[in-house]
Amino acid sequence: MEPAPTLWSNALRACLAGFAALGLDADRVRRDAGIDAETLADPDARIPFELTNRVWPAAQAQWGRPGLGLHTGHALAFGELGVLDYVTASAATVGLGLAELARAFRIVSFGATALTFARGADGAGEVLYS
Repeated sequence: MEPAPTLWSNALRACLAGFAALGLDADRVRRDAGIDAETLADPDARIPFELTNRVWPAAQAQWGRPGLGLHTGHALAFGELGVLDYVTASAATVGLGLAELARAFRIVSFGATALTFARGADGAGEVLYS
């Protein structure tokens, strides 16, 4: 039997930091999602998807307008995702950075979401979530 899908605590903390940067009450979002602060503080913790799936709706309820994902991504400071930010940014090209991120993505999401990066024959890149 496969383990239940999980999200890396650092990824969830990054989302919450983005929400806070937008003026949302990130602690309330965390509580509304049923995630305890102690678990979230553990850098090695894996948060069950059944809880993390509640985070964005709780944040959206506070935000109350479209575009929360784009605004959150824009509000994140470099380094919020720790080593993943540095692996991506230190690559020689954007394409190589995305390829490195895709390779390391299993750290972020286990058992539910996969990120792949592929180049077509024309050299164009494509990022795919599955």
